[in-house]
Amino acid sequence: MTAWFTALSQREKLLIVGGAALIGVVLFAMMVMGPVLRFQSTARLAYDDASTTYQLVARAAESPSGDNSLDSSAMRSILTRTAGRSGVVINRINSNGAEIDLSISNINTGRLYGWLGLLQLEHKIVVREAQIRPSNDGSTVTARLTMAEGQ
Repeated sequence: MTAWFTALSQREKLLIVGGAALIGVVLFAMMVMGPVLRFQSTARLAYDDASTTYQLVARAAESPSGDNSLDSSAMRSILTRTAGRSGVVINRINSNGAEIDLSISNINTGRLYGWLGLLQLEHKIVVREAQIRPSNDGSTVTARLTMAEGQ
């Protein structure tokens, strides 16, 4: 291999060394910098999700509970209408007195929390109980929610 390299002209040697350097830079960018930049953007999204969750929980803790003036059919109508507009697919919905139980699967956390925030701000419907689990790949969640009218 070294005999072959020494037999090359000066221009060919520079071309091979330059190509090897270029391949080295590209491999470094793909193997080292790519994962670092992806980690940074993933961490930023996780922070945004956590911040949204904290704000929703803080607002829910501040609002006192009152008597339920919406009947279950009106609340169910609001939930299904706003879910459709927000791109949320409700798998199961059951009325349980003044509360509504929902099951939602494979939904982005931002979309879920955005919809819950809309329900609280515009319709005064809050989450009374929630079970939220990440999916196997970690990109979506599955949620079981109990919704009721808040103040």
